[in-house]
Amino acid sequence: MAMGIQNTIIRGIRESLHRHDYLVLPDFGGFVLKTRYAHYGAAGNSLFPPAKTISFNLQLKQDDGILVNWLTKELNCDTKEALRQLKDFSSFCQGVLSARRRISLEGIGFFFLDFENNICFEPQADVNYHRGSFGLEPVQLKSLLPPDPLQDRPRNFVFEDRPATAGSDQSQRPRLSVRRVLVPAILLLVLFALTGVLLNERKISGQLQAAFASVNGTELYAPQKYSPLQLEVTSEGSAAYVADANGIAVFHFSDRRQFSVKAGEASPAVTKLGRYEIVVGCFSQLENAKKLIRQLNKKAIHSELSGKNEKGLFLVQAGRFDERSQALTQIGQLHDKQLSAWVREVKGN
Repeated sequence: MAMGIQNTIIRGIRESLHRHDYLVLPDFGGFVLKTRYAHYGAAGNSLFPPAKTISFNLQLKQDDGILVNWLTKELNCDTKEALRQLKDFSSFCQGVLSARRRISLEGIGFFFLDFENNICFEPQADVNYHRGSFGLEPVQLKSLLPPDPLQDRPRNFVFEDRPATAGSDQSQRPRLSVRRVLVPAILLLVLFALTGVLLNERKISGQLQAAFASVNGTELYAPQKYSPLQLEVTSEGSAAYVADANGIAVFHFSDRRQFSVKAGEASPAVTKLGRYEIVVGCFSQLENAKKLIRQLNKKAIHSELSGKNEKGLFLVQAGRFDERSQALTQIGQLHDKQLSAWVREVKGN
């Protein structure tokens, strides 16, 4: 099938979804829009506009005429030819899924096969098909400080006539403030002068000499001695763990460190996470990522969440390595198990 026809059909799906809440790709499945009302972000400081996201229904395979009519006008052909092109595109998508287990449609989302060979769909996260929200961006919210009751309380000023007292000379107040500054400054100068005289007239040695002077241009210091470090042996109870296909179980105790234990070994080793990780899936929904992790663990393939990528998708990784060649070797073993995977370089390692 020509690449130009494929791109035309994908563009037709996008344009039709802006006008219809659902449409059917004959012999493949139906795209249905789900409305999501304006909502707050996870952090609670952003208000997102209404949106329409795509879901996929594998049971809807009967042609509804929407794509056929659009393609007839676009290609200037009859209905029969347009329907044939759509069915050829459906066969192409199913063939790519069977061979590569994954296919992406730009601006729509991507399809993939799970371990039971069921077709699953993940919508593109940054696409909004709600026409009323076109051009709207999230609104950043700022919390207002509560009013200060002391500032809002009315003040009653009372003015009284006070007789002037003899000796209350206003001109003397600046002199008093200047005197308060000059007296401490003079005392400090006298103290520094006495210290200089003491150092010049009195012979000093030992720690006092190391603090104020040096011998032959070399600074003196007293080295601090510490007692040898004593390590106490502690015993911990055995913990149950689940090992992968290679007999290795991993225990995480921070974002950058982990324990790896091999069955039969006496003690665990602390390892640093590698630079290259093997990604077996990325999802906009956290539940889909957890579902894949459970499926991999049932097959004795250790996997876990690896945070989010730059597009905000949850990543599922099945191992991290220091060398790229090691990661590629592990990917070959996963491909033998009919598992789609790729290498991602982790920044900041």
